[in-house]
Amino acid sequence: MLKGREDPVKAPDIMDLLIARERHPSGRDVWREAQPRIAGEAERKAFIALGWTEESTRQEEFKLLSRARALAFSQLPEDEQEVWNAKASEWKPTEPSK
Repeated sequence: MLKGREDPVKAPDIMDLLIARERHPSGRDVWREAQPRIAGEAERKAFIALGWTEESTRQEEFKLLSRARALAFSQLPEDEQEVWNAKASEWKPTEPSK
């Protein structure tokens, strides 16, 4: 049906269309990646503080996830937050592999 309509050589790369741009990480993203054990424990405590229980549904957990991560990062000392935010600002996007 669509045969002959688009020259495959001139067609845009599907990966370029799907991954148009990477999201710029925040300081908390860089912190979580660099210190997963410490960040994970802090996030677990924040989850519980925000009202998570073993009976919580996945939908409820998903709503709490971002808030718990932000709360865990905000509990770091101010100077440490500045270090991670500075590292995040140094981030440069990379070309996705094909």
